[in-house]
Amino acid sequence: MHILVTGATGRIGANVVQRLVDRGDRVRCQVRPNSDRAGKLDGLDVEIATVDLTDREALIETVRDVEAIVHLGVKLRG
Repeated sequence: MHILVTGATGRIGANVVQRLVDRGDRVRCQVRPNSDRAGKLDGLDVEIATVDLTDREALIETVRDVEAIVHLGVKLRG
């Protein structure tokens, strides 16, 4: 299955990505522009989509050809 994971560099997102890759899924990972956490995905056989979740046009392209979306992307303010 071809799956998009938003928030792929978060604690939960990175673990979900790893599990999906381990079970053989094709995974596209949404990563925020200028993210300092993109290294969490190094070494994984995934496609990286560097796109802001507020960018409608970029998101239209990002979801193209995926069969499912795991939406974990959030912006927390402490």
